[in-house]
Amino acid sequence: MKVLELCTVEQFPHIRSLCLAYNSLDRLSTPSPGLSIVTLSKLDLTSCDIESLDQISFLNKLLNLSTLILRSNPLTTLSTDPQIIFPTVSTLDLTSTLLPSLSKLDPVPPAFPLLTRLQTTNTPLATSTASSRLLTIARLQNLISLNHTDIPNHERQEAELYYMKTITTLAINAKTKEEKQEIQNEHPQWSTLCNKHGTPDIVRQKQNQTSETAEPQYPPMSLGAHMVTFTFIHHPKNDDGSHADPIVQTRDLPKITDIYRLKSIVSRIFNIPLLNTKLILETDEYDPVPITRLNNTDEWSFSDSDASSSPSSPSSEDDEAT
Repeated sequence: MKVLELCTVEQFPHIRSLCLAYNSLDRLSTPSPGLSIVTLSKLDLTSCDIESLDQISFLNKLLNLSTLILRSNPLTTLSTDPQIIFPTVSTLDLTSTLLPSLSKLDPVPPAFPLLTRLQTTNTPLATSTASSRLLTIARLQNLISLNHTDIPNHERQEAELYYMKTITTLAINAKTKEEKQEIQNEHPQWSTLCNKHGTPDIVRQKQNQTSETAEPQYPPMSLGAHMVTFTFIHHPKNDDGSHADPIVQTRDLPKITDIYRLKSIVSRIFNIPLLNTKLILETDEYDPVPITRLNNTDEWSFSDSDASSSPSSPSSEDDEAT
């Protein structure tokens, strides 16, 4: 089946949406010079055996095409000829395709310069890592919605800083300068993010250390200056109700992380139901509670309205993370 057999200006002069889903379209025919579907804004090519964008390269001639649906196609790459650009597409649906990794998104910005909405649900790249959403947002600078969820400014900043942290960690582990440069070249967004957030130091700089346990000091515009190190301690319980050995995990997170995001992260790290997650902050600061406030009990609370917990024993809740 060919597109030209279904739509011509004479037959559909005002067509806006066209669905060709579930047709075995090995290669869509290039329109003749006299054919121009100027009103078409949405095209659905779900499950049409499309393996490459080269098969639909002629769609860049549709100057009002804003939504392109390619779900359930055997796409394993988005790489295409650099001259093939879809200049007006703002919404791209790649649900249930076979894109294997996040690096396969790198051709998207040059091929879809106006892309702002993307769907990648049920693809290998969306499940390749627990941080797939953050890394996808960081790789696509113009994205405002991912998988039907809007991207607020604080999430974008968190995603970009996390992505830079990931690249920096890879560069630190590289053995030669050539390997470091190769790692940076594999991430086209690196230079753009460095211009936006400042270039991070490949080697952490510790300045004005007063003790071995002192926190490292970072230059004001470096990546480290935007991050804080959290040590999470989970106190699980055995089946008989006794306490098992604590589980310790460390994460570097942006300083702008709010408490709701923090609880979500802890829930994923320890595989705890979100509603059962309780956070208790422990610091090196010594801030004793006046005896008069204890009122002859073993409980201490942050405020009169907060739930109280014993400072010497874990909470009575089933799941707890510090």
